[in-house]
Amino acid sequence: MFTTTLLIALIVTAPSSPYDIIFPEFVFTPPTASSFRETVSENTTVFIAEDRELPLISMVATFRGGSYLVPNSQAGLVSMMASLVRSGGTETMSAEDVDEQFAFLAANSSVGSDGATVVATLNSLSSNFEESFDLFLDMLQHPGFQESRVALAKDSAVEDMKQRNDEPSSILGRENSRLLFGNSYLGRNSTVSSIEPIDTKSLQEIHAKIINPSNLIISISGDFEKDEMLAFLSEKLNNWSRGDVSLDPPGVSSEYTPGIYYVEQDVPQGGVRICIRSMRRGDKDVAAAHI
Repeated sequence: MFTTTLLIALIVTAPSSPYDIIFPEFVFTPPTASSFRETVSENTTVFIAEDRELPLISMVATFRGGSYLVPNSQAGLVSMMASLVRSGGTETMSAEDVDEQFAFLAANSSVGSDGATVVATLNSLSSNFEESFDLFLDMLQHPGFQESRVALAKDSAVEDMKQRNDEPSSILGRENSRLLFGNSYLGRNSTVSSIEPIDTKSLQEIHAKIINPSNLIISISGDFEKDEMLAFLSEKLNNWSRGDVSLDPPGVSSEYTPGIYYVEQDVPQGGVRICIRSMRRGDKDVAAAHI
């Protein structure tokens, strides 16, 4: 009887049309970066936010500096260095041991480059975050650049070059960048001649130039107490020697000619890309344009 009565009550109170449903006003106040910004260990900027919903901590370490710091003859060096920081072991641990330890800790880490920055991520359980962070920091500070992994990375890069023309989207992206940005770091691609000379010394040199606290910004959120985490980060980073601050990425000096450009390729698909140079890096409206 109760079930029947409840069902009737629901039917009576439900709107006859979805257009009659009245929703409460949605009020959203966008957070400001300044409210999450702190400083630790000799002016290293940290954006920090507590989030106790899950027993997890996520961290992003962004280093200023990228492929614009090397000449065209070394195209591909920075991106290879970034990937090998994660995959090439440390000075005291083999690459295989680092992989195994991250798996044991149920932690995940990655390192990559977007041309203007090198970004390293760490996702860990809050219960063993200190162990995960210590491994992460050792990886960043003292990469091993294990020879077998360097050779594998170089072979993979050359193999990727052989497949560049297999996908129309890859062709479009490459030619689009070349036409818009010319010989700028934004328009160039690695070649066999730029990959083959890469060795441990060149990897160590560009690593020291980019991955140091002078270029570092940290973003961290998760299951922790804010003041305790700031003290923890300050303690861990205090002994990391600072280096030179990377220069700003250069502007694009090459001219481009508007027009319709066609790349003929023997593939069963085609693609079209319409593009134009617009705002520069650092423009106040970049975020709005992306959205």
